Amino acid sequence: MTPKGHTPVDLESAQPATSRRSLVGALGVAGLVTGAALAVARPVSAAPYPPTDADNAKLTQALQVELAAKLLYRDAADAGLTDAALQVAQVFGNNHEAYADQFAAMTGVSADTFNAALYEELKDDFSTSDVAQFTAAAWELENNLAATYSDLFDSFESVQSQTVVASIVVVNARMATVLADLAGLSDDVNILFDPPAELITLTEPQES
Repeated sequence: MTPKGHTPVDLESAQPATSRRSLVGALGVAGLVTGAALAVARPVSAAPYPPTDADNAKLTQALQVELAAKLLYRDAADAGLTDAALQVAQVFGNNHEAYADQFAAMTGVSADTFNAALYEELKDDFSTSDVAQFTAAAWELENNLAATYSDLFDSFESVQSQTVVASIVVVNARMATVLADLAGLSDDVNILFDPPAELITLTEPQES
């Protein structure tokens, strides 16, 4: 993969913003930041039904995944990425930290325990200054997160849990589209519309 020389604000999706992957990819990182800020700012208490105990256990697992993602992007930013790739790593890391905080607010669990298995599995792929390696690893992570949360959606018992997770899936898809563009893959329709993805193994909630 040969990364394109885009700046984040110039990232564009090759497809109309109607697919799951290209919904906001056309906005690039600048649009993503705005969209993520709006999603995080939306008060979760506005949902009519709060999470059940069963939901809280799953949301706590999701919180741990988000913290692992935050750490992975932090490692990428610290490894020597520059220009658009560095900004992507910083923005996306902040996104995942924000969602961990949102899950913490919903569950009452401190956002200080990450999914160590996920982090250990991917840390070498993220700890790089090579843009192609970084974008490939991050693109795979975002697609896997979207698939994992989509799988969780139907298992939630509360409207609040479903609403919040659905909003995060949208942002995962946006981020995957930006990463595909940065990696030079935005012209591959199959990649954008039907990306390969695997469910992330969620660990049982642990004591901090």
